[in-house]
Amino acid sequence: MGKRRRVSLHTPGAWHAVGSWVEHEDDKVADICTCNPVDFGQHHLGRSHEEVLANSRLIAAAPEMLAVLKFCRDMLGKQELEEMYDHIPELNAAMLNRVHAVINKVEVLM
Repeated sequence: MGKRRRVSLHTPGAWHAVGSWVEHEDDKVADICTCNPVDFGQHHLGRSHEEVLANSRLIAAAPEMLAVLKFCRDMLGKQELEEMYDHIPELNAAMLNRVHAVINKVEVLM
């Protein structure tokens, strides 16, 4: 039996938060989901408008978050320990820049 590998089966491509909806960047691909409980017949459970929008932004960032985590894993995994010490500032800067970019898509300034 061959070596098994992990694969991601989610809808590829960039996802975008549009109000309570998470949509795919390509209009020919079905929307990903909605974060509004009213759309599920759960209006009685209620969420604030701000919470619905925050959930939408968080879910929309999921593919990019996965990419950033894979980038960090690959950067840390491919380096020999001694080699890493010589490149820690560059590695840290590259990883932190990508991590901050994703976090900034999800969080809002208050």
